[in-house]
Amino acid sequence: MKQSTLKLLVWLYHHPQPLAVKRQLPKIMTALKPSGLKSLLFTAKRNFLINQEWIDGVETVLLSSHGVEAVESLFPSLTQKDGTDSHEQLLVFLSAPSRDQGFRYLRSQLNKHKAICLTRGVFYFPYEMPLELNVLLKQLYVGSAIVWEIGQWKFGDKHSVIGQKTDAASMNSLYSGISTELDRLIEKIESNKIAKDQTNTEISSLFDRFFGVLQTDNSHSTASIREARSGKDILLRLQNLL
Repeated sequence: MKQSTLKLLVWLYHHPQPLAVKRQLPKIMTALKPSGLKSLLFTAKRNFLINQEWIDGVETVLLSSHGVEAVESLFPSLTQKDGTDSHEQLLVFLSAPSRDQGFRYLRSQLNKHKAICLTRGVFYFPYEMPLELNVLLKQLYVGSAIVWEIGQWKFGDKHSVIGQKTDAASMNSLYSGISTELDRLIEKIESNKIAKDQTNTEISSLFDRFFGVLQTDNSHSTASIREARSGKDILLRLQNLL
């Protein structure tokens, strides 16, 4: 999926209201010309990732249910789980099939979906594995890998281990920095110390920065691991500014 498509889907994720195509989207998708934005929306709609509606004569877009699933599958930190989910899962490699020597392709898909590698050949999902991966395993890896849900951790500090594997401290620092800048921007807006055009520029810049961090975040945003403002919280605050 293209970066521009991912960026659009993330911005639309759980947005409180449909967005006007001509008035609002260009403020976020600043790298695209009108023709490029039109093509992007056409492709996203054709792939059932977004829905387009006309409201009082204004063309608007919002994320479809399929689009929501795509975002949550690729950016699990946005799901903002509270750590009580009962579907923690482990995937363990057994023997690589001839069509995927060394599990190279499966590893790429696990990385794509931000699975946490605990040790060689063992991957951890804090929540239920994405449907796309389940389908892939059943199609290509029967007898080559096993998956089971974890009923209860018996020994070891789970949150410490996962925090180290996901570099949660660094993610906290990055999100905290963005959140601080966002606080300053909101303060300037509320005190009328910034022009509207400059406001839009700063919102777009902060979102670009946030999107860059989000793409590297595989911490899954468990409350007991994440101490700084979460990705979902920052996204919501940005959305509310436009």
